[in-house]
Amino acid sequence: MRYLITAVLATLGCSDATLEIPEPSTLGSESHVSSSTDGDTASGTSSSDSADPTEPTQTYPMPPVDRIVIAGDSWSAGSLSPTRALLDLHGYEDIELAWENTAVSGSRASEWAVNHEGKLDHLSASLDGGATGADLLLLYLGGNDYNAALHRGLSHAISRDRAIDELTAQIQDDLQALIDHAIRSRPGLEVVIVGYDYFHFDWMELLYGMNFDADDTLAYNQGLARLEARKRDLALGNDRVHYVHNLGILTHELGNPVTPPFTNPLIDVPPHFFDAPVGPPSYEPFPGGARRDDLLPTEFPPESLPGPAHAYLDGIHLNDKGWDTLLSHSWESVLGPVIEAR
Repeated sequence: MRYLITAVLATLGCSDATLEIPEPSTLGSESHVSSSTDGDTASGTSSSDSADPTEPTQTYPMPPVDRIVIAGDSWSAGSLSPTRALLDLHGYEDIELAWENTAVSGSRASEWAVNHEGKLDHLSASLDGGATGADLLLLYLGGNDYNAALHRGLSHAISRDRAIDELTAQIQDDLQALIDHAIRSRPGLEVVIVGYDYFHFDWMELLYGMNFDADDTLAYNQGLARLEARKRDLALGNDRVHYVHNLGILTHELGNPVTPPFTNPLIDVPPHFFDAPVGPPSYEPFPGGARRDDLLPTEFPPESLPGPAHAYLDGIHLNDKGWDTLLSHSWESVLGPVIEAR
């Protein structure tokens, strides 16, 4: 059976396909990471010189998470009930979830960045709501910007690679504007950017009549991985910002069976055929999904597969099984440690 699978995989014709994902950004002078420069140092006296060494250093723990705001696009709206169930499962029934006017289906990062229809105002109000205000923001955003740009068509005046790079850089800037606004509104807030898994490219095109400027699933997913790499860089370049790397988690946990009328995948892919995505602090390899040892990496790249159809309602929105799988991974890799550390 092993040799039969290997032979079938060789017919997929993607041996020359490569995916170039930028390395994590080097944090330089323009990074959003705050520096701890002591004002006394500039005058020639360090804080360690003036401090009484006999006095113990006093630290103040962050308050526990009492209120979480969920914001973003239709993935944020779809996450509401599964997130409530996840918190209850782990003993956090008392944490308040807020989403009114912040989980906005169809919204784009470009709209949030300019406060379109008061989105940032609504976010500020929600962050300040409740008895003590919000401690954590869960953010799902950027997918509609990516899909809309591919539906309009990328610029042919420049290379496709450069067009994708400029598109994802703009989405990163828009997400940064939202995050900056949220943290200014609520100092001490922590932000978790929950990444997408691969959508089902053929299903989206068929169901929604969208003609994406991408030759196939591989080309589409390579661009989506570039977007997710930008989100990773936001987490690496900002204090109190975290990123959940979800690309490939559904195929890893649930497998990816043949699902007519779609012809991708050509064979049933069992669970754990590819490795799970790697989380913080390194996120490497990115997007990850290492192949089995008996397959060359270029023979069957995991990004050539759509998200498993049995985890989706329509190729882009997750069903209950999809949400349970994705949020379980999100909890284990990022969300749980963030909440439990406070």
